Amino acid sequence: MTDCSIEKPFILVTDATDPQGSAMVRYLLQQGFSVKAFIDDPERSDAIALADDGAELFVGDLSNRTSVNEALQNVDRVFSVQTYHADYSDMEVQQGRVIADAAKAASVSHFIYISSSGANRQTNVPLFRIKGKIEDYIRSIALPYTILRPTFYMHNWMSWQSMLQKGILPQPLRPETMLQQVSVEDVSAVATLAFAHPHQWITRELDLASDELTMEEIAQIFSQVLARPVNYVQTSWDRFEQEVGTERTALYRWLENAGYNADISVLRQEHPSLLTFKRYLQLGTFSLLPRRTVKLQN
Repeated sequence: MTDCSIEKPFILVTDATDPQGSAMVRYLLQQGFSVKAFIDDPERSDAIALADDGAELFVGDLSNRTSVNEALQNVDRVFSVQTYHADYSDMEVQQGRVIADAAKAASVSHFIYISSSGANRQTNVPLFRIKGKIEDYIRSIALPYTILRPTFYMHNWMSWQSMLQKGILPQPLRPETMLQQVSVEDVSAVATLAFAHPHQWITRELDLASDELTMEEIAQIFSQVLARPVNYVQTSWDRFEQEVGTERTALYRWLENAGYNADISVLRQEHPSLLTFKRYLQLGTFSLLPRRTVKLQN
């Protein structure tokens, strides 16, 4: 006879109001897992929505070891996403190390870290440098880890929604430059697959992308799905740097000269339902489109 009084262990999702964190919480809940969502403000509407969906909220500070230790009580697995810092400071590195140390001390069975495609390559991109430091630390303490490295997140296009509404997609990249992309939903699906089959995923490191398109093709897809013309406009690098800053410009110069190299065909073999960029937009997850609730399948 099963003892129903035994509480089912949680999967802890850090920074659960981050787009990737919240998507992971919802995907895990859909698949029947018990989820503890680490947040910093329980009054936020997105935090309240996670609780309504069935997550247990834990209010704390990812930089505070005591706080993270408390969050890890009755937790068996960890999905680690760090708070984004616009200045690319080492605060993210500190948080990553605190979470990894606490997870090691708590003897979690599986630790999934969400890094960034490019973090394991020699670059001058601040984002990759920070993620790479966290990756190195996780390996050094012998956690039972999986490292997932998303490419360009599809929801990042929301930063240009005002321009898209005007029918313009401005970027400094050449029109023919290829850009690999992935949705937070697909990253969540792959991570859930890893949690379900740890013997196949522990110590595995994988770059994640579900589509690869030129800048002009991306503008064409926006035109098709939004049902109005969207033209790609190549802006100057100087103007782009004035608008977004030196650190982000370094990332885009890397995208122009090197770029992501995820093996999409291999990933599709393991997760055949990966979203193309067009399908992602059609599902209504982009803010310029009517939003619909989407339940993804394994």
